[in-house]
Amino acid sequence: GTTSVMKVDSEIITRIATQPYQWKDSRLWSLNSTDLKSITVRRDLLPPVTLEFDNFDLKWKAIRDGKDVSSDLDETHANYLLEVLSNLSVNRWLPADYAAADQALLNPTLSFVVRSQLTDDEGNELGIGSKELVIAPAAEGSNNRFYYGRLTTDENPFVLDQETLDKLKIELFEEE
Repeated sequence: GTTSVMKVDSEIITRIATQPYQWKDSRLWSLNSTDLKSITVRRDLLPPVTLEFDNFDLKWKAIRDGKDVSSDLDETHANYLLEVLSNLSVNRWLPADYAAADQALLNPTLSFVVRSQLTDDEGNELGIGSKELVIAPAAEGSNNRFYYGRLTTDENPFVLDQETLDKLKIELFEEE
């Protein structure tokens, strides 16, 4: 074998990812309907809504302010939300100490608490696990096009675009 030395343009060098967070998969998490128990949605100042999922009958039960509001739930929209959450990809991961994201995420405008059945490698149930996703605008005002997010189980925040946020903010209830 012979060795070769090549000169690489300095512009290329600056584009090579050197931090571990830059190599993270763009898919946020592994989430599937088989193990899903519930999704609690908190949006702005509205009361939280908990969507309980029966994966045997593929049915949703909605609870808001301690009351069963399942009859008002648009199940197609709930299924769409589950699909969006299951396939959620981030635009870009940020360093753990990204101050602007830390500050914005102190007051999230949207959050999801996902509860799922945990299993080991042999399929034995280990109990219920919970993950929380929090999201906040990257800038104030209506012209904001990007949002910061973080999973409470991950130190690195990330960036989401407006299109993704619009999908996550789907209206779950039929017009009353």
